[in-house]
Amino acid sequence: KIPLRFNIVSGHFDCSKNKLTSLGGSPKMVGRYFNCSNNKLTTLEGGPTSVGGNFDCSGNQLTTLDGCPNVGGNFDCSVNKLTLFRKIGGTFVHKNKKS
Repeated sequence: KIPLRFNIVSGHFDCSKNKLTSLGGSPKMVGRYFNCSNNKLTTLEGGPTSVGGNFDCSGNQLTTLDGCPNVGGNFDCSVNKLTLFRKIGGTFVHKNKKS
């Protein structure tokens, strides 16, 4: 869990490589880029509801995209255990194995 409380971040927000198991405490809105890659997330619940630019949740343990935000740019969920997808807009990147 992120130990601070945010509401809106107008620029970039990067919480990657922190061994997070929850996105609790994340900003609700991010204006540009949100990066939560390479953690131990099993859900996107508790994360932002809106990201104006790119969203990167690659390298986690996600099985669904439940709780994912509205994304204005690219959405990278590669290297996860996804079995269920839904339309999210933008460019969608998904690979289950590292290349």
